[in-house]
Amino acid sequence: MLKHKIILVAALIALLWLPVGVIHNLVLERAELNQQVQQQIADSSSGPQLLSGPLLVVELETTQVQSTDKTSLHSQYLLQQADELQLSSEVQTEQRSRGLYRARVYQSQHQIKARFAAVSAELLANTAAGQVGPPRIKAAWISFAVNDSRGFTRLPQLKLNGELQPFGSGSKLSFMSEGIHLPLQLSQLEQAMNLELSVELQGSSSLSVLPVARSSRWQLRSNWPDPAFQGRYLPQQREISPSGFSASWQSSELSNPASLELSRCFGQPSCKALTEQAFSVSLIEAVDPYQQTERAIKYAILVIVLSFAWFYLAELLSHSGIQLHPMHYLLVGLTLVMFYLLLLSLSELIGFLAAYWLASLACALLLYSYLAAVLQSMQRSMAVSAVYLLLQGLLYLILQAETFALLSGTLLLFATLAVLMLSTRRLNWQQVWQSQSTPDDAI
Repeated sequence: MLKHKIILVAALIALLWLPVGVIHNLVLERAELNQQVQQQIADSSSGPQLLSGPLLVVELETTQVQSTDKTSLHSQYLLQQADELQLSSEVQTEQRSRGLYRARVYQSQHQIKARFAAVSAELLANTAAGQVGPPRIKAAWISFAVNDSRGFTRLPQLKLNGELQPFGSGSKLSFMSEGIHLPLQLSQLEQAMNLELSVELQGSSSLSVLPVARSSRWQLRSNWPDPAFQGRYLPQQREISPSGFSASWQSSELSNPASLELSRCFGQPSCKALTEQAFSVSLIEAVDPYQQTERAIKYAILVIVLSFAWFYLAELLSHSGIQLHPMHYLLVGLTLVMFYLLLLSLSELIGFLAAYWLASLACALLLYSYLAAVLQSMQRSMAVSAVYLLLQGLLYLILQAETFALLSGTLLLFATLAVLMLSTRRLNWQQVWQSQSTPDDAI
């Protein structure tokens, strides 16, 4: 019976959703394994890097009154940001593989220039307000912090007022302890200081800069073609091409509250409020095979329903009176499902674009060779296979158009419904029903 076939085909579509779900879980599992391998590569080299601009720290010793005849000494810290910070960075990115999985690592060169004003006696007095007597400067240093000191591929070069200076390891900042620091003589605080720092740093996935100066500017160039600018501050200028990108950020203490967060963060083991003010860029993979395959699987039910509709239409319009068995529909459906397994396995080797079309062509050829015998017509078999390839091509365009994916999918459904209605507008469904409702029906 015709109505029985429609019910059976609908049941087959529901049944085919089970292997689609299994493949979807496999995609998620492989994607998670890929993330684990990327984390392992980062753990064995260096992770995402966050650079904090140079910061002047002055340790003061102040006297506090505990009682009428007793006083105590306490340490207090004065944080002075640079008046101006200029940072120029060059980033060379490469892919490192472990088995089928890849991670993005980079080598970066940074040229940093910072200018500090002299530490005034008035500033020291204001810092020690409420204390007994004037404060005594106990120590002073300039801190430069990074997120992962394993990324130092070479020793940095640090110049103060044009003279090369020795430095110590560790930034001596509680919220970002890794990095370097430059001890200062007390006499150096009485004059303005120009700092020049040359750093080579290795990292992975992303690069960020904390603009802790009153006026900060960061210029970045890289050979990676797919940057994702993140954070609260997007670059003011950027150029992206297949050969790489360039970008520049600029902010002042009026627009960026990083300087206000410094005093709150000093002494704390971490400071999320400060790191949120960073300029940041991630080196993403624009065509992630697992993400794209997962998106393609979401359209699997659409592909199966539309393909079955064209298959059923080819059966109805067949002049030879062939009536197809549900097993024919099941085998065609399994071919459609096999596409996603081929897509996943091939994309890990040759990339998503090549894998998508290779898997589509393989499934189209299999459908053509099978339907040519089942429908006993090479023309109808070729038409069904061509429609399948056209459908896969349209779905690929939908996958690329993330912003208009819903609109594109809706238009595709509308167009398919329109073609089906126009193709069968002269079909006598009552006659078809009667012709296929014979006692010896194959169904």
